Amino acid sequence: MTTSTGKVPIPTSVGDIARRFFFSNPPTTENVKIELSTNGGASYSTVLKSSSTNDGSQSFTVQSAWRSTQAKIRVSWVANTSVNDTSNANFTIR
Repeated sequence: MTTSTGKVPIPTSVGDIARRFFFSNPPTTENVKIELSTNGGASYSTVLKSSSTNDGSQSFTVQSAWRSTQAKIRVSWVANTSVNDTSNANFTIR
C-alpha cells in the first residue's frame, strides 16, 4: 500500500477540509483505517476513519486538537492492520 501525502495537498490549517488524500497499490479492495499521528509517528492516537471504503481517497475536516509540526498519516487494512503505510515525511498542521 502506498500513501501519497507527500505528493498532494494536505490541509494544514484548522477548519480546512482534506478533499484529496490518496492511497494506491492496495493489497486489498476491502476497507481501510486512516489514522493521524501528531508526534512524528511514535503513536497514532487520532482515528480519522475507522473503516473507509478503499476507493483511493478520503475527506475530513482538520481539528484544532491536531496542531503539530510532526504530523503523519497512516492507512491500514481493517482486516489486518499490520498491512499499512505511512506518510513519507512529517507535515505541519497550523
